[in-house]
Amino acid sequence: MLAGLFLVAASSLANAADGPFAPAMFVNDSVISQFELDQRILFLNALNFPGDVEEQAMTGLIEDKLRLQAAKTAGTLPNEVEVTRGMQEFAGRSNVTLQQFVEAIGQKGVAPETYRDFVRAGVAWRGVIRQRFGGTVRITDAEVDRALSDTALRGSARVLLSELIVPAPPGQEADALAQVEELRSSIRGEADFAAAARQYSASSSAQAGGQIDWLDVGKLPPALRQMVLGLAPGQVSDPLPIPNAYAIFLLRALQPTAEKPQVAIDVDYVEVILPDGPEGQSWASTLMAKADTCTDVVRLTSKLPAQQVIRTVQPAGAVPRDVGLELARLDTFETSFSLRRGGSRVFLMLCGRTMAPVDETSAEGLGDVQEAPDADAPGPKEPKPTPTREEQIAKQRDAMRMSLTNQRLSELSEQYMQQLKAAAIIREP
Repeated sequence: MLAGLFLVAASSLANAADGPFAPAMFVNDSVISQFELDQRILFLNALNFPGDVEEQAMTGLIEDKLRLQAAKTAGTLPNEVEVTRGMQEFAGRSNVTLQQFVEAIGQKGVAPETYRDFVRAGVAWRGVIRQRFGGTVRITDAEVDRALSDTALRGSARVLLSELIVPAPPGQEADALAQVEELRSSIRGEADFAAAARQYSASSSAQAGGQIDWLDVGKLPPALRQMVLGLAPGQVSDPLPIPNAYAIFLLRALQPTAEKPQVAIDVDYVEVILPDGPEGQSWASTLMAKADTCTDVVRLTSKLPAQQVIRTVQPAGAVPRDVGLELARLDTFETSFSLRRGGSRVFLMLCGRTMAPVDETSAEGLGDVQEAPDADAPGPKEPKPTPTREEQIAKQRDAMRMSLTNQRLSELSEQYMQQLKAAAIIREP
């Protein structure tokens, strides 16, 4: 009997070792099973992630294991209420309920537990970063003043930029950064930049030598705005990380304007993730022809999976930099179909942006906060009370402080993850 039991146990272990729950990777004392890897691949495909999905899935699972291990050590593992709230928040980004989101990914073969584990690791990591760095990040009034002053100095300007974007797939970031640095060091002028952009850039502007039309400084993503304000015409920027890529910019010209300088505080936009091919182009052409507002875009794409149509309202500093740069070229209800995400393309419509005027002579002098018209809002349009000068100043300073804080925390988070990876024992079976 004992011999038979041992044989059964040995057979079960052998099947587990060869089956879907076989180890695919070890991260310190944690195991990533083949089932977890297969499920993460399905999940990323369901979300239309661009690039090498298999590689991104493994990288994400490794980092999730490290996040959970760090949270366990720090005592910040989230409870079920916090995880559920995080799942609802993530689903809400696609304008669907948690149940609708789970049902949608379930149709693609993704188990609810896979989604839960994905969110749990993110919530846990948020707690780690808050505990480890939350008390150390102190944005001083002087830093806020300096950031606002940089904007005020040339906020009433528009710029001519050229862009060069080099893809940086997961795991190849160092190579991409080295290539961008080498290109930057070899550029001696606008002609060199244009030639490099035509040969190496992944942007839709590559064939035009990377040239972008005039842009208002105040509409640029905050990180790019600060970078541009530090350039003189003819200079090339330092590499700027954007999703799955690095970018450098050449300032071709800067032109002051007579308008009162303003900066974007909040941005409202809709994204439609479409295949990169005739089908996607057909969808984009239909939307450009028939959609006058963001409500029209959502209505016309109602037959697409919910995760392909995303309406977002967020602070300008929280918008992904590639999306932010594309939105800077648009006015309300204008569209773009230039962004590429691996095998997909992104149709964008700007629904509106909240602009905060900045006085040209003082970092703290603000005019009235003017919100973009919301043509999609139902019911009568009630006039909004005009905020006081003190309220306008406080909102501007709070927004800038939050932007600087998030930027600092993001940098510290990335540095800490790299430290955890360097110290971890990560090996294949």
